[in-house]
Parts: sequence; structure tokens; C-alpha cells
Amino acid sequence: YFSHHPEITMVHWGTYCDDSEGLDLFTEDGNPLASYYALMIYQNMPVDRVQASSALENVKVMASCDGKEAGVVLWNIGESEEEISLVIEGIPGTDGTLEIYRIDTEHASVWENEASVYEPVEGYENVSATALTWKGQIPANGTVYICWKDAGTEAEDEKESQIGEVIRKDYYYA
Repeated sequence: YFSHHPEITMVHWGTYCDDSEGLDLFTEDGNPLASYYALMIYQNMPVDRVQASSALENVKVMASCDGKEAGVVLWNIGESEEEISLVIEGIPGTDGTLEIYRIDTEHASVWENEASVYEPVEGYENVSATALTWKGQIPANGTVYICWKDAGTEAEDEKESQIGEVIRKDYYYA
């Protein structure tokens, strides 16, 4: 299974186990769990954290922005659905795309729904950075990731790494 997923660079026994203890990332047959997608959201957010707050006791929030992208994660720690009205201010930019991702019983959670996948459930183009709002619901124990990207930002799979230079590739064939 893992040979078909080059984005996975390392797996420890503690993250691959499927015994309901600890932070399991995959089922025994290799399907990503909700915790995997939560970590992926965190990885995909811009590095620079910005101030964010929630008026709802059971809804927690984290936000980041780097001028070309902005991300907001909202998660509901309560046992009932929460109605959200989100306003994002201060994004330096013009127009861009807005994508909404979810982790809940219907999305990106193989325990509750084997057919669920991690993909945008809503998407909008030509969204102004100066008037960014979103209204929706977060189910009990659910997560919503709202991602805005400047229209000139490259897609994740089109970015080239600027970290270093590849001098040798090693291949292992079993």
C-alpha cells in the first residue's frame, strides 16, 4: 500500500497501529483516518499564525496567513452541531479561490463512512480577500478547514521545492 503513496515518507509502528490507543493515522488495510487528515490540514496551512477567536465555547479556531494564502481551522469539541458565521479580515491580496474541507462522519472519516474522501466540499472562484465571509454548520466533533489562495498562487502539486538540490536518488525494488 505505502509504495503507491510517495507523500508518505516515514511511518512508525506507533502511528500505524490500529488499536484505538494513541494517535492512529491509518487503518490496518492502509486507509487514512481522520487524524491523518487533521495533520495534513495543519501541514497545508501557511506558517505564520495570526490572531483568531471564537465567540462559541465549544468551537475552537486556529488561523494563519502569508500574503498569498490564508487558512482557518474550526473544530467543534461539543456534542451538538454549531452554526458558524465566520469573518476573515486583513488578508493582503486581491481575488482568489476559496475551498472548504470537512472532517466529520460524512467526510474524510473511514470509520463512519468507508466511501468518504478528503476533498473540498465547497469551492468558489474570484473571492475578494477584503470581504471574506463564510456561514455554515460544524457537526459535533467535526472540523472545517477554510482555505483562501490568491489567484496567482500555484497549486500544491505544481510547486517546486526550493529547499535543496537532489544529488542522488536511491531506489529499492522488492
